[in-house]
Amino acid sequence: MANEKITILEKDGKEHDIVHVGKTILDSALAFQFPVPYQCRQGDCGTCKAKLMEGEVTYIRNVTTLTDDEITDNVFLACSCCPKTDLKISFLNSQDADNIILKSEKEAMISSYDATITSCEKLPQNIYIIWLKLDKPLNYKAGQYLDFSTDTIKSRSFSIASSNDDKTEIEFQVRHYAGGEMSGFFASNPIGQKISLSGPFGSLTYEHIMTKPKLLALCAGVGFSPVKNIILQLLKENPNHHIEMIYILRNDEDIYDKETIDKFQQAKNVQITYQNRRDSAGNVYDISKILVDKYNDLSDYAIYCAGSVNFVNNAREGLQTINNYDEDYFYADGFSATGDHDDTTLPKKSKKGFFSRLFS
Repeated sequence: MANEKITILEKDGKEHDIVHVGKTILDSALAFQFPVPYQCRQGDCGTCKAKLMEGEVTYIRNVTTLTDDEITDNVFLACSCCPKTDLKISFLNSQDADNIILKSEKEAMISSYDATITSCEKLPQNIYIIWLKLDKPLNYKAGQYLDFSTDTIKSRSFSIASSNDDKTEIEFQVRHYAGGEMSGFFASNPIGQKISLSGPFGSLTYEHIMTKPKLLALCAGVGFSPVKNIILQLLKENPNHHIEMIYILRNDEDIYDKETIDKFQQAKNVQITYQNRRDSAGNVYDISKILVDKYNDLSDYAIYCAGSVNFVNNAREGLQTINNYDEDYFYADGFSATGDHDDTTLPKKSKKGFFSRLFS
């Protein structure tokens, strides 16, 4: 059965109808911008638990997160299942869905793409600038990401850094981690090789940033990738929007996309602050302290934070102590390298606007 209907039941009895357009039920809900709580997207954390009320689902991967009682009670993981029939479900950790406007089926469509690797430039700190040529244009928004896979490597997620005008050539920025399967593939100089993509995914997009007069962008390492895409779109469509970016560095070599950063600094409304992770004595700076020392009021700011899960959590801890911080305007993209993600590093409670994902 194609394009199965999925009815999502809220706790107050409201129902929202979507159709299955993604690889998983979670993908489909996010594609229609339903506010689903989720974190790992790999079946490990259990945040996206849902109860099956009508219909049948099929698992696409083995999961160990559910208890026997939950399985008996028709609880399933939305990130690890696809519909076998039309469904009626409810999410157990549902977020506030008041006044949501679901996308249309046409707008929400997630597609598969065949891509060819056309460029793979190695930079210091094991960072690679990857350019892919897609078999068709990618309809995406700044802040979204794609899932990558090959015949031998299971799905990994990478943020879109930029694209050409017709969106058939897409840039990604990837750090190679020891033992990382997908990043290791890119480190093998795979020019001309094919790769499979699906997406775009992610509801934390450019439009959220525009809800406040100022953007505070926090990034570390290749967390610059989604930040780059959002700022590029802001400069193109709203050139007077006030932007402040704090870039946390291991050392000066971490500034790897200097051409883009130079472009940002030439804009009169963009302020960029660099902060090394360690002081001259080798002590690690606390990003939360940096934020508390720099800001005393956040009422005008939408905040976008991208980097490791620990970086995102630390930044959020500091922001919460600053006057007029509003959780509804904190958007974050937390990365977990393969082997580094577990229930102790992922946030214990999914927050509005926060997601984490495997990327190596």
